[in-house]
Amino acid sequence: MNGQNLILIPETKTGIPQEYTGRRRSEVKLLRIDRMKGSFEFGEFEAIFNLLNPGDVLVFNNSSLVPAHFRPYDREEEKFVDINIGYHEKGLIAEARSRQTNFHAGKRLYFADGSYISLSRRMKDYGRYWEIDPGNGFDFHGLSSSEGSYIIYDENMRYLPGSVYASEIARIPGSVEYPSASRPFTGLIMNRLKKNGIRTLEITLHCNLGSLDATEFYNKKHLLPEYFSVNADVAEELTYLSRNGSRIIAVGTTVVRALESARKGDKFYPAHGYTNIMIDGYRKTGINGLVTGMHDPSTSHLLMLSNFVDIELIKASYSAAAESGFTWHEFGDSCIIL
Repeated sequence: MNGQNLILIPETKTGIPQEYTGRRRSEVKLLRIDRMKGSFEFGEFEAIFNLLNPGDVLVFNNSSLVPAHFRPYDREEEKFVDINIGYHEKGLIAEARSRQTNFHAGKRLYFADGSYISLSRRMKDYGRYWEIDPGNGFDFHGLSSSEGSYIIYDENMRYLPGSVYASEIARIPGSVEYPSASRPFTGLIMNRLKKNGIRTLEITLHCNLGSLDATEFYNKKHLLPEYFSVNADVAEELTYLSRNGSRIIAVGTTVVRALESARKGDKFYPAHGYTNIMIDGYRKTGINGLVTGMHDPSTSHLLMLSNFVDIELIKASYSAAAESGFTWHEFGDSCIIL
């Protein structure tokens, strides 16, 4: 990805949960991008039923969000600081969010239960993240429940309850950032899919810390590691269905990463562990379509979309969507590419 591929679009609006506007989660807008025709159109999310055929397979991520933002105390500078905690293959990482704080190797940050973490070293490839050493009984999952809050990048969202992140699909705790693509798929939508002969399957991929900016993943062929799991039954069914003409449609970029980490040729295999796979327009995938949210134009998510459709068509459709009032980010509108 280079400067010519960065997408310049009009100023975008951040969506808010539909529940606060008196509407159902499924009442969002839908951007449809048609690769074969080289065209796009706007509609309501429920128009998705006109785009899916009996025998199509929608694959969902069943990972659910856990609180991963903390305000530990910095005894060295005698103040509370803001950090987000994520993970890598060997342990945990922290993203320092407080400005005007001297974060350095060896700095200890203390929590209300008396535990602490020490900043060990900056990650080699992504310098805004620190590898951390847990100390004195530090328990990430315990602290997440007692002291953590959900990671947000918009102050207006700071006091949202956990219910806005919950769903029938998200059942396996582990994501530190919201895997939001499946949010419009309410129970009513899922039942209608079943009645229409649309199959649904699930994988797990726990979303790690923030979507990387273009300046960070430029010329790199990997992203931050994320834990994923594709079980044997799902792998076997996907292989059978795809070989027999069913369209495999991922609900979320997380699903694409998980499935590509479990695929060789035309076969999917049971797999689990960490994946740092990066998918761009040069990698052929075994996926026939994607349902996703509206992503920032300079993030790695957008690079993945170029695997499904020409970057110029993405630019045009995103620009038109912004001018038509589409909203962005985890509570924004949706996009489908087939």
